[in-house]
Amino acid sequence: MLCYLTGMKTYYIQCIKDGPFQPKTVEGANKPEAHWSNNEKRVVNQDQCSKSIIISCLPDDIMKSAISCATAIET
Repeated sequence: MLCYLTGMKTYYIQCIKDGPFQPKTVEGANKPEAHWSNNEKRVVNQDQCSKSIIISCLPDDIMKSAISCATAIET
């Protein structure tokens, strides 16, 4: 699975290792979604994309338990 995800987009593996990306302000606080740049929105979406890829490759019985995971790192 890791090789497959790396072949798709290398940052999927980083997302799984580090958890979902959260845009921050200069001061280090979480940035409100309304202030995210287009690039930040794309990077935030990485977690959902990697989770979708993982789930699509799983057998049905395992997929049911993975769907309940909030992030790709939990799968």
